[in-house]
Amino acid sequence: MADSLITIQIELTQIILPIIIVLGALGNGLNIFILTKPSFNGHACSLYFLVLSINNFFYSTVLLMFNLLSDGYQISLAGHSRTACKLISYFLNVCPCISVYLIVFASVDRFCGSSFNERQRNFSSVRIARIIIILLVSLLAIFQIGILLTFDLQQLDKLRCAPNTNTIFKQSFIIAQVIIFAIIAPFLMIVFGCLTIYNINHLQISQVVVTGRRIEKQLIKMLLIQIIIHLILTLPFCSLFLMSILPIKVRYTSIFSFLFIIFKLPFYLSFATPFFLYIISARIYRNQLFHSIKNIFHYHCNNRIFTMAH
Repeated sequence: MADSLITIQIELTQIILPIIIVLGALGNGLNIFILTKPSFNGHACSLYFLVLSINNFFYSTVLLMFNLLSDGYQISLAGHSRTACKLISYFLNVCPCISVYLIVFASVDRFCGSSFNERQRNFSSVRIARIIIILLVSLLAIFQIGILLTFDLQQLDKLRCAPNTNTIFKQSFIIAQVIIFAIIAPFLMIVFGCLTIYNINHLQISQVVVTGRRIEKQLIKMLLIQIIIHLILTLPFCSLFLMSILPIKVRYTSIFSFLFIIFKLPFYLSFATPFFLYIISARIYRNQLFHSIKNIFHYHCNNRIFTMAH
């Protein structure tokens, strides 16, 4: 049975992960293109989305290739040297952490932006968003240096790149990593998502009309849908990841190993979905995309006519 599960997980990885990589490269590339347009300038939430797309583009196009080779073809580039093991493990951990906390702070921004309290609304600004993003990326990059100390080549069934938890510091770091990513971040998303919904409903009940807030409201809609889909795609893998550090026997079974790899796939998909969620949820995003495609098409047509005329 164990051999059949391994075969299934390898085949699914070989089929599904390349599709996720292509969707991630295409979707995040278009996100970067659209979110730099003037329509989204001046909105703090769109800045979080832009940096999120840049981070997701790197993860989808570069880091997922390592996982495709490792899980799909049993070619572990991280297992060739200690340096490769530590660096690949570092980026595979720091990028998801940056991604999830960009969503958290985007939800905090939407909560502040939808608040009746003027002091809270003042926190929703591009200037503050820039400061938060710089501090967030810097702090997470420094915190994840613990990965360089924790991950190393180990002789298990074969030479593998894996966390070495032979000291209290390394054990504590792995536990802190799981708590920060799999518990605190989803909790904050849910809390600020619910508070934002409360603010919106309270705003509608009071019939307060704020001019120039159309884009802000669509950004809220984009964010709330993204939070819901993100939690659906990532929580199963986060739950297994949490179980993997607990002293329970089930984590040594072939079924657990199978589910751990399979639930990685929707986790990976979470890095490719934002573009498609934005298209579905926000009219201004759709309009900007179609307008940009139209301009590119007209440019190529006019350029071709000009070339033929000369």
